[in-house]
Parts: sequence; C-alpha cells; structure tokens
Amino acid sequence: MYDVGKRRIHGTISFPQWIAKTPKKAIVHENEHDAEMQALRDAGPTYPTMVIDEFADITFMEDCGANNDTVITCSSTDLPAGYAARKN
Repeated sequence: MYDVGKRRIHGTISFPQWIAKTPKKAIVHENEHDAEMQALRDAGPTYPTMVIDEFADITFMEDCGANNDTVITCSSTDLPAGYAARKN
C-alpha cells in the first residue's frame, strides 16, 4: 500500500519457514541461480509460512507523466552516483 499523503509504503512478504531456519540457502542473486532456487522451492516444504510486514518512507517523488518509457532506462547498477539518495 502506498500512502502518498503520508509518504509511507507498507508491504508484506511471505516465505516458507525453512528459509528463516536456513537463510544461507536463499541468499543468492535469483537471475544467476534460478535452477538452484527452483530446486529448493520444489523440495519444500511450502508450509508453514512466515509473514513479514515491512514499512518504508517515500523520500523522493516526481511526476514523470503516464506511459513515459524514459523513466526506467537502465539497471539500478548503472544509475548515476547519488541518484538513490535524492530527497524532496
């Protein structure tokens, strides 16, 4: 949920509990380890799950207009220095 008036974001994520018990198995960059992650997922167990609530402050907003293909033009690793630190 985005509350732009309060500049706040709330979200939830859920994971099988085995990830909390053995997190090193799941700490990989997913694109490079898709097959490994699928094997772990398929091996299960899927349940029980743990749910994590997360909150964040919105630190920068700008209106770039609808259907603007220039908003995302590179990966996060290619952003200019200081880009993610912008605040308004």
